[in-house]
Amino acid sequence: MKVALAVALVLMARQAWYYAAGPSGEKDCAPAAPRPPSGTTVINDVSCLNPTSVSGIVEVQSEEDVRRALESARAHGVKVSIAGARHSQGGHAFANGSIVLDMRRSIASW
Repeated sequence: MKVALAVALVLMARQAWYYAAGPSGEKDCAPAAPRPPSGTTVINDVSCLNPTSVSGIVEVQSEEDVRRALESARAHGVKVSIAGARHSQGGHAFANGSIVLDMRRSIASW
């Protein structure tokens, strides 16, 4: 019984360490996160529990990228979400169907 408890604690700690890692790239959130339908663009927060379907993700590298994304959103009546380090939790960072401005590359260049 004690061995099983110790193994369970080690596995839980390992998974917690994995989820606490910095968002240096896309996370493989499986199997904890629900899987969206294939062919949809999905973004998730650090918790890996809030996959959100979005219209698109723009990797911002310049002011021109932001301008074009905002013009497109306005023309199509789409909301815009801004993703910084993507360390938020709780599903409040991205709007369903929005265009997401991914600022990670832009932030890295500062």
